[in-house]
Amino acid sequence: MIMNKRIIMFVAVMLLMVAVGTVVGDDANATQYLTMAKMAFQDAKEVIVFISEADLAKEKDIINRAALQNKLKVKIYLIANSIDVGKRMREIPSNSILVVYQSEVLRKKSTQLFILKKCKDKQIAVITSSNEYSELGALIGLVKTNGRFELVLNLKQNSWAATRFPTDVIERLGIGRVIQ
Repeated sequence: MIMNKRIIMFVAVMLLMVAVGTVVGDDANATQYLTMAKMAFQDAKEVIVFISEADLAKEKDIINRAALQNKLKVKIYLIANSIDVGKRMREIPSNSILVVYQSEVLRKKSTQLFILKKCKDKQIAVITSSNEYSELGALIGLVKTNGRFELVLNLKQNSWAATRFPTDVIERLGIGRVIQ
């Protein structure tokens, strides 16, 4: 019963956020990222965030509120260049959750492939708003497709997570597309 209430709340929050336009351009915000993380991984206590300094200036208060709301500790890593990416990837423990914001550095295909390779090796769940990241291997994406937002689950590149997302959970979470 509690699980059903949480799922209904999650779907309602996601639909409300999309309806009122809290998604700016093609990017999701901290509330959406952290809500996805908590709903998909209910036992999660911590989420790691890759974000640019400019995005952090805009999102810091939202990140703090969303962390409190979802009872998550958020570890923020500022990413200014590819050296930061490599250094920070080494610091992330296996079986973590990584939220990747979209910035100039994090949009580069070579950076995406590097992050996804390292995350696959360490079974780190990547959450993003990039359709390209979702196609390449991010586990969960809130992506804009044909002017609408949908949740995408990539099990093809994340076979380790398949047991966490059986068909009934996929349906209850409102995942619109599954890549298998």
